[in-house]
Amino acid sequence: MLYRLGISEYREQFLLKGAMLFALWYDMPHRPAFPCLRTDRLPVAQGQMEQLLANRYASLQLDPEHPWRAPVEDAVVEWLYQLFRGDLRGMLKALEDGMTALLGLTAAATSAGVAPVGMEDLLLVLQHRNQQELEDQLGPTAWERLSAWGNRDPEALEIQTGLKTLWGISQPAVSQTLQHLTAVGAVEALPRKGREPIQYMLTGTARLA
Repeated sequence: MLYRLGISEYREQFLLKGAMLFALWYDMPHRPAFPCLRTDRLPVAQGQMEQLLANRYASLQLDPEHPWRAPVEDAVVEWLYQLFRGDLRGMLKALEDGMTALLGLTAAATSAGVAPVGMEDLLLVLQHRNQQELEDQLGPTAWERLSAWGNRDPEALEIQTGLKTLWGISQPAVSQTLQHLTAVGAVEALPRKGREPIQYMLTGTARLA
């Protein structure tokens, strides 16, 4: 049906909500078309990620005679990749959330097609969405502590003693807060190296807030 609509004289009167299909990527189905796809949290190389997206765009193409166009600018994909440090799940969820929210709100289609979504539009949507979700999940106290960390240096790796000083709370309270932040996906604990203290980092979701 979609193919028939795409080649009909009425095709310019409809908008295919292709961004909803980002959800298929996030569920991570095993398909031979995506040999680089992983189900763990190990980072995916940028080249693998770009090939994955290209494969998906090509699979959604309605008319082989009309080349597909990426729904977002290349700079946006590269920025999200760096932000999520190669975490494919987090990155694809951000794309899904942002593109779904922007459907019908960006520049109208022209004879050349719909312009890809740019950094400014996507960032505005994701910042508002992530901040609201994290505030609701964390509550005022944990959100205030997360904000203090992000405002000081969102790229910094922290250990519990440093967070104890930053937040001005006891060691048990630091551990409890980190457990809470980790449970909602705002913080990730890095693998411990020997006897060194465990390091923690803000996830892409938290840094987008």
